[in-house]
Amino acid sequence: MSSNSNSRSSSNVNTLTTVVMLEDDIAKGIGYIIGIASFLMYTPIAIQICRQKHANGLVITTWWLKLINYILIDIYNFRQRYILSTWIEALVATIESTVVLFLVAYYQKQIFKVYPFWIIITILIFTSIYGLSSYAPIQTISFGQLIGSCIIGNAALIPQICYNYSNLSKGDYSPITCTLSITGCSIRLFTTVILNNSDPILLLSFSIRI
Repeated sequence: MSSNSNSRSSSNVNTLTTVVMLEDDIAKGIGYIIGIASFLMYTPIAIQICRQKHANGLVITTWWLKLINYILIDIYNFRQRYILSTWIEALVATIESTVVLFLVAYYQKQIFKVYPFWIIITILIFTSIYGLSSYAPIQTISFGQLIGSCIIGNAALIPQICYNYSNLSKGDYSPITCTLSITGCSIRLFTTVILNNSDPILLLSFSIRI
């Protein structure tokens, strides 16, 4: 009787382990799919700027705030040592935001000004280095994640919305971007539960951004 009980218990454990591993693999796969899809978030905007050779429909403040937001997210995930599949879209968006920011700054003649463009770039570089290092307290990094996703990330669109409203225009902001962002954040709630041990900071961040 005891032998049968042990056998059943072992079988149940093995089944549970298999299910957990399957969930992990599925979550990782979804994470990388989101990462690939995230190339469609801001790339169309960059392509459009290059084609029309101006960035009149975009507000550079929005892209400063977006870049700061993604940098804070990257730093938090890196310091928490989360696997890349759980935040690859943030890394991709950081690169895309940087490209769009430089394009907007170039066509709006701001890239040639030492202040504020290059001053802010320098501050962001040194802040990123500090945040990625072990010298920055994890509590500060966590606070930065909350501020980035809950406040800066949502506030980033306000300047663009105000511009569009005052000019009675939709601007050059891609609707694909908004759709992908909402979809990605919704799916990230699932992957955060499975791969990030239901990190409350990330769950709150993704919930607010939906």
